[in-house]
Amino acid sequence: MAAELAVANVDCLERNSIVYPVVFCYRHAVELYLKYARSVARSLFSISSTSKKMDHDLLTIWLQLRPLIERCWPHDPPQDLDAAEAMIREFHTVDQNAQRYRFPVSSKGVRHFQSNESIDLVTFCRSGRKIINFLAGCSDGMSEAIHAC
Repeated sequence: MAAELAVANVDCLERNSIVYPVVFCYRHAVELYLKYARSVARSLFSISSTSKKMDHDLLTIWLQLRPLIERCWPHDPPQDLDAAEAMIREFHTVDQNAQRYRFPVSSKGVRHFQSNESIDLVTFCRSGRKIINFLAGCSDGMSEAIHAC
């Protein structure tokens, strides 16, 4: 919500100045929603976590979560899951370890962005909201299943 408010309240010409915080907010929110949904799914299916490692790899978290969502709703068509996965893969490709939008240069001194790169923040926020809503819906549905037992 903070990212959406920032984009909505900044002049189009000033949006370049908020790209880093907006994209970082969304990337972090997606990570948190993925981790929460995975946690709820594990509770639903009585799966204990074997790893205590804190990881920022969205794709790895998603690949652990997706089969649990499919197990929860085995007869649902895969289109929503495929769309969510495509967005998560795009985030993963651009920022595998949650560092690209936190710092302008890598720990090796390499700039994360080239001057010719741009992001349409309005479209980006719309896509980010979709994946967050999807993950929240999955978490809510699995939570309801837990409480119904």
